[in-house]
Formats: sequence, structure tokens, C-alpha cells
Amino acid sequence: MHRPRLAAAALFSLVLAAGCAPPARPAAVAAAEVTSAKPSTLEDDAFADAVRDLLASEPSSAARLRRLGPVVSAQLARAAAHFAARGGAERARAEVAGAMLVVRTGELPGDLGPGAANAFDAAARAHAAAGDDGRARASYELLALVGGPTEQAAAREHLAALAMWTRSLAAGASPVEAAARLQQHEMTRRLYEPSQSALDAAASATTDWVTKAMELQSEVRAGRSQAARSERYEAFRALQGGATALAAIYLRDGDEAGALAALQRARLREWVRPRALVASLESVRTKRSTEAWLEVIRALSPAAGADEDSEDNPGLDRDLLLAAIFGSASKAYRLDPTNLEVAAVLADAMQRVGLAEASPAVLGEAAKAHAQPEGLRAALGLSMRAVAMLSQADDDAGARRAFAAARPVLSAADAAGVTGGAASSAALRAMMGAIELRGGHLDAARALLSSSAATEPSGRVLLALARIDHHRGSEAAAMVSLGRARVAGDTVADVALRGDVLLATSDVAFAQGDAAAGKAALDEALRGLILGRERLSGSERAATERSLARVLDRFGLDVAGQRALDRAFDAAPTDKAQLGQTVSRQVSRSLSRLDLAGARLGLARASAAEMPAEDLVYSALWVRLLERKLKVPFDALPERILSQSQGEGGWVGRIAAFGAGKLAAGELVSAAKTPAERTEALFYGAFERLIAGDSKGAEAGFKQTLSSDGAELVEVDLARELLGGRPSPGQPPANVVIP
Repeated sequence: MHRPRLAAAALFSLVLAAGCAPPARPAAVAAAEVTSAKPSTLEDDAFADAVRDLLASEPSSAARLRRLGPVVSAQLARAAAHFAARGGAERARAEVAGAMLVVRTGELPGDLGPGAANAFDAAARAHAAAGDDGRARASYELLALVGGPTEQAAAREHLAALAMWTRSLAAGASPVEAAARLQQHEMTRRLYEPSQSALDAAASATTDWVTKAMELQSEVRAGRSQAARSERYEAFRALQGGATALAAIYLRDGDEAGALAALQRARLREWVRPRALVASLESVRTKRSTEAWLEVIRALSPAAGADEDSEDNPGLDRDLLLAAIFGSASKAYRLDPTNLEVAAVLADAMQRVGLAEASPAVLGEAAKAHAQPEGLRAALGLSMRAVAMLSQADDDAGARRAFAAARPVLSAADAAGVTGGAASSAALRAMMGAIELRGGHLDAARALLSSSAATEPSGRVLLALARIDHHRGSEAAAMVSLGRARVAGDTVADVALRGDVLLATSDVAFAQGDAAAGKAALDEALRGLILGRERLSGSERAATERSLARVLDRFGLDVAGQRALDRAFDAAPTDKAQLGQTVSRQVSRSLSRLDLAGARLGLARASAAEMPAEDLVYSALWVRLLERKLKVPFDALPERILSQSQGEGGWVGRIAAFGAGKLAAGELVSAAKTPAERTEALFYGAFERLIAGDSKGAEAGFKQTLSSDGAELVEVDLARELLGGRPSPGQPPANVVIP
């Protein structure tokens, strides 16, 4: 909450997606399909380039097989780690999918590294719990291949149980419905399992589904069948999407010849939708060019963008289409990595299958080869989205590596002078700078933000620079940045941002000993915010009211400040980002004022709005600290939130454990991995001493908090308030009516 996640940039317009008795179960991945190469250890910093090099390798070449093992091993190790961390299962499932998608049929490495068994085991259990028997089966098949003796035995037991469960789905089902269920099972298995048996079973089940649908159609037209509505629907899905699904099963590997041969055997060429797909596959078979593969991708992309169960796209699974696009784009990329459209499609698909960190790397050569601003903006936008996705997943190290992978894109955009707009070199640097600032890496943040502001003087970026300099005592430099921020375009247009800039200007002026300038900036902020708030609504109104609350608090107008926060709550009741920031302000100001009622009110509002766990944990901790300080009985709500969140992965789980009394302050400091985490731990250790009555120890701890690198953290502001606050500006202007 007090370290808000960055909003992902929606900057690229290519749209991708994004019971029957089974036949005798095919054997698991055959030994002949497993390569003998052992993976070498792949360092995290080398991962993005390794994925790019793998995708650029010739099919079945020694270079590809040599590169495949390390990439898959590293990806599965990441998935295993994320499965082990509470809350990381969704990301881990995507990472397993990405690991398997880069493996083509018949080339599974024989050694998938130490994390593979754990990844497949966790994936199998997660998919089984979700009722996804196809992916669960594939995961158990792979576990039976790579696990130890105990894991292999357990996997075989699960596979037997899955076979029995799948057979039970056929009870009472019509032939078409039974075929549809089997097709879903085998198709999803095919997405995960790169074996010939999985491919053959998926193709056979899909062909059978369409064949039975044709038979039913003939029966209905002849008046010999009164099929139920559900059976008619499954037949409709098969006839509309089954043939395309059959082609997509082969295009997962970029195998146009296999797709055409399967369609020919099943006599389904005329049933493929869109019709252009068959023509494009024929073109690829004869030309084998990047442009021909682009036609395949273009034919698949509209279908991938439609709703899965809409009349425009029945029978087509989004994940299958995404796999087909990924396989096709991989073939096109190998032929010409300088084609920007191909690179963009591939990068977009990689972000959707758990390979976001490596996605900027495939854009580099294309960006260098094409200096057109529009194409470079697309590459920058995709790079920004990768960085934002990883940051939102609390993986700042991954975001940093994705940013490093985007350096060729940045260089090309810098050379072409791409500035302005949502996607630019400055915007990407500002995004990474904000991530570094959030983590307390002030030197890295300042370098990135300075570079961004040099080409695009954004008020937000300049304000962040000023806060870094003010935090470090460089008041003159901070005032220069704030002067530039006041006249920046986004500051002029944004009432709340202008208020924040003026508030920061006031703080720096007071720090310089210029009380008159500090008071003048605060007066100007107050007038502007009160005047501007009346014409705003929604999230803009909420942000403006929060800024106004901070200004009112500076004047010592606590009641008026609380009214502004109440209005902020009311202005955007469904906007989780705005609510999170408002709750943070509500509860933190209550902590510094020892206002338990206000803190509990803020936490109750956050809980009622079903805010994310991280937002709730910090507010619950602050309420608990107040309860302990004031020596009052504990309220049930923070108790429940902290207890439920102790198992959360990473820092949030440790914060919850500290709040619940399960982790000592010293242990929290030892557990901190980033400067920002250390700053938080120092503050909470100091507050512990305050609760214990050690005022001198608390004062020393709060001063240590102020001198740390968590410049943007609420805890730093709290430490300053608890040490005596800021100089009083006196009374507000007499001619201003306080709302």
C-alpha cells in the first residue's frame, strides 16, 4: 500500500488470448524423445539472452539442443520457487507452461535440473485441484519421467486415478459430448507435454470430436435425431472451431506440414476458420519466409482475440491459440529476428506464458533495424509492460533484468529521438527509476530519473528526484528540480500533482531556513487544491482530497484533514489503487497522532473494500502497534488479518508475523533484503522501544530510520512526525474557506 505497485502499461495493440471413455492411455514420454544433453547452470542475468538465442536457433540443431536444457531448467527452478511461496502459484503455473512451450515435440532434455520434479509435482496438484485433468496428467507424466523413485511411484498412482476419473465423465454423455470432453483433456495435455504420444492423442481426439459432430448434423438434418440442446451446442463448437484447433495443435511446434497433413487426413480443410489460415499454411510450406509466417499469425490473431465461448470463436481454446501463435512467431523470428512485427508478436506471447523477463531481448535486433517512431514505441511499450508485470509480482530483481534486456531497444529509441507519449525511452527509465526508488536503491533511482527528466521533464519524475535530494540533505538540488516540476506539463494539468509539488517545495524551503517561502508555497497549495477539487470527480478527486489532507495537516487542521480523507474515500469507492493510498494516509496519520479510533476506521474501510493482502497487513500492523502503545484490548480485525497473512511469501509475510508477535524486531531487521525493507524494520524496531518506554532508544531508532535509504516510505514520514514533526507554518490564509 505505502509502496504502491506500478500500473502495467497497456501500450501495444496486437491482441492475443491472449464424459467419455478415453482410449488406452498412450505411454509416457518415450525415451527416444528425450535428449541426453545435461543443462549447465544458467545465471539469472544471462536468462533473457539465453532464451533469445534459443528461439533464434535452427530446429533440431546441436546449438538449439545445447541451449534448450539450461533455459528449461532455469525456468522450472523459478516455477518451483514460486510454487513454494504462498501466493505464487498462478505465476508458477505460467512459468511451467512457458518452459514446456519452448520445447518442441521429441526434444525434451533428459536432465531438467533440480527444480523440475518440484515444479511438475506442484503444477500437477494445482491443476488437479482446479479440475484441469489434461494439464494435471501432463504434469504427472513429466514428473514420472524426471522424479526420483518415490515421486515416480506417486505420479503413476495419480495417473491411474486420473484415468479412472476421466472415464467417469463419460457416464450418461452423448457421443458428441463425450468426444468434446476427451478433446479438451487431450488438447490441454498437449499444451504441457511435448511428446509424440500427447500430439497424436490430441489430434485423434479433435478429429473424432469433429467427425461425431458431422454425423450428428447429418442425423438432425435427416430428421433421424432429436439431439439435446447441450449436444447440439458441442456439435456446433466442433464444426465451427474443431478444424482450426486441429491445425493449432501442430502449430504449437510451428509445424505447418503436420497441420496440413492432419487436416487432409481428416478431410477438414474446408472447415478451417478463418479460411485464410489454410492458404497461409500452404504459403509457408512453399515459401518458408517470415512474411508467410506472418500471414499465419494474422489469420490466428483475430480468433485469439474473440471470447472463447462467443459465436465468433466456439471450440477454440485461448491457450491453444496462444501456443499456436507462439510456435508460429518462433519460426518467423528464427527466419528474421529484425522483423519488428514478428518480434512484437513473439514478445507479447512470451509475456503471456511466463517468459516476460526475456521478452525485451527478442525486440533488440528489430528495434536497431527499424528507426520508425511507431515501431520503436511498440517495442518500448512491450518492454515497459514486461518491467511492470514483474514489478507487480513483487519481483524487482526480475524487473531490473527485463530492463537490462531492453537496453538495445532504449538505444535505438534514443538514436531515433523517440520522445513524448505513453511509451518512450524517458517513460521506461522513469518506470524503472520508480521501482528502484521504491526498493530504496537511491543511486540507481536517481540516475534513471535524471536521465528521464533530461529528455522529458515530467513533474512526477522531477518531484521524485527532489524527494531523493531532500532526503539526502541536498536542498539546493531539490529546489532546482521542484522549480522545473512546477512548470512541467503534467503538473500544470494535474491539480493533485501540483499540490504535492508545492507541498514538497514548502518542506524544502523550511529545511533551508526560509520560513516565508515555505509558508508561501503551502498557502499556494491550499488555495489551488481547494479551488481545483470542485471540478474533479472519481480518482482525480480522491487524489486531490488526499493532497489537500496533507496540506491541512501541515497547518495543524486535523479535523479538516480528516474530512478531506473522508471525501477521498467517497470519491472513488471502487478504485482499489486510490482506496489503498487513502487507507494508508488515514491509518498512518492516526499512528503518528496516537489516534486509535481513526486507525481502526481506516482499517475497517480497507477490509470492507476487500483490499489486497499487502494493503491490509500494514494497516493492521499500525493498528496493532497503537493498541499496544495505548495498552488497550486487541481488536479482532487486525488479529485476523495478521494471522491469515503470516504465511504470505516474502516480506509481507514477515511483516505480518512481526505484527502478530511471532517475529522479533531484531529478526525482522535480519530478514530485510533491500534498503527499503531495512528501513521499515528499523522503524518498527524503534516503535517497539517506544512501546517499551525506552524513549531515548526509540528516538535513536527513528533518527536511524530517517538516515536510511527508504526515501519514499510512509515509515520515514512517520519517523519524522514522531520525532517532533515539521516547523509550523502558522495560520492558513484568512481569505480561504476550509471545506
